[in-house]
Amino acid sequence: MDKVLICMPYFDSGKQGRELEMSLTGWKKFCKFPFKIAIIGDRNPIIDKFDFVEWVPVKRADPVENQYHPHIDMVNKFKHAYDIYRDEYEEFLFVCDDYYPVHDFDEAFIKKYYYLQPNFIGDLSKPNFTWQHDLAKTSRLLKKDGKRTVNFTTHFPILFNFDKLKDVFDKYDMYTHSYVIENIYCNYYNVEISEQADSIRLGVWNTEDSGKKLDELLNNPNDKRKFIACSTKGFNQTFQNKLCKYLGI
Repeated sequence: MDKVLICMPYFDSGKQGRELEMSLTGWKKFCKFPFKIAIIGDRNPIIDKFDFVEWVPVKRADPVENQYHPHIDMVNKFKHAYDIYRDEYEEFLFVCDDYYPVHDFDEAFIKKYYYLQPNFIGDLSKPNFTWQHDLAKTSRLLKKDGKRTVNFTTHFPILFNFDKLKDVFDKYDMYTHSYVIENIYCNYYNVEISEQADSIRLGVWNTEDSGKKLDELLNNPNDKRKFIACSTKGFNQTFQNKLCKYLGI
């Protein structure tokens, strides 16, 4: 059985704690199909503990004036992944280090397209180098091309075809113009939509969620939610301690 390629853009100075170690441990424990993970960007020495990890050194992209830098940087990292892996792989899963597998899952589960909301708008009144402005630009661009505007920013793995992804990068010059990548890709290609994301992963968006909600999920192996996603506002020592204990690290 061929391995599934998983690409994880990584910016080490953005970490708050042991996110990368927890995420990689979760993949090792709960992923039930062959895979390898490419860490694209900075190097964290914790990756030496995991034999399924490859490091792809990529410097952060230079900022582009009036553009949302994280999206420009991510496109740059995916372009490097394309150059390295396209001859061997047609597709890959995009994940982040703050997506944590916590229950067993198979390949069919992970390769579905889950959604956050049936529509997104954003806010053009926000500064043009912000997330909300990028979201609004993305909505406007998709509507101009007659596409739907389903929100796929789920904090959950997203399946990308290498060639199709590069085609939208080129079409919209996403190397110098920032847009929300998963919303551009999934709506441009009209991917088949599965369930709403809250049914398959727990979102920890504030410190209150680090307690009872986290315990309920971790203590129920039959819970349909197989992942935890944690924002910077949700991450704290309580969250890290509980998840590390659960993962045995």
